[in-house]
Amino acid sequence: MALFLIGLLPGFIPGRAAAGELVWPLKYRIDLSNGFGEFREGRFHAGLDLRTGGRTGRRVVSPVDGYVWRVKMAYDGYGKGLYVKGDDGYVYVLAHLSRFVPAIERPVKLAQLAARRY
Repeated sequence: MALFLIGLLPGFIPGRAAAGELVWPLKYRIDLSNGFGEFREGRFHAGLDLRTGGRTGRRVVSPVDGYVWRVKMAYDGYGKGLYVKGDDGYVYVLAHLSRFVPAIERPVKLAQLAARRY
């Protein structure tokens, strides 16, 4: 994975950037709560945790043009996360999301119900 972008946020919409550039996924003041490579709980942190000012439900944009490559929902770890396969070939992870947009949330929930697992 090229980059992990983490925050308590709701889903994503495509970002816009010049070729080869990343878009910051949040449209407000940049505030990191944990940086890449910090040592914690016996491991190195493999991402950036972004503060949301104590608010959930803030909009997230994809840092690159690409497509949703994987959707993951778990009760621990990343919780709700989107893996975006960028046109640059890298995979970007947006995790700890509070919810997905309905077009993503609904099929994931239906698949979980059918499989009888979260």
